[in-house]
Amino acid sequence: MLKTVIKIVEDGQFMVYKIIEQDDVVRFVPDSVSNRHRQMIDEFVADGGIITEEEMEK
Repeated sequence: MLKTVIKIVEDGQFMVYKIIEQDDVVRFVPDSVSNRHRQMIDEFVADGGIITEEEMEK
């Protein structure tokens, strides 16, 4: 179960998703629908979760 999903962008371009799970485990997830964590993001959104966006730190 996901607690937070953050879309990381650099110069307006998508880079990676950062997810924080309920047990505070942090993972970085590519935008690949075959990735099981990426599928969890789709479920998170379907259940009403909001994806926030952050600019990648330089």
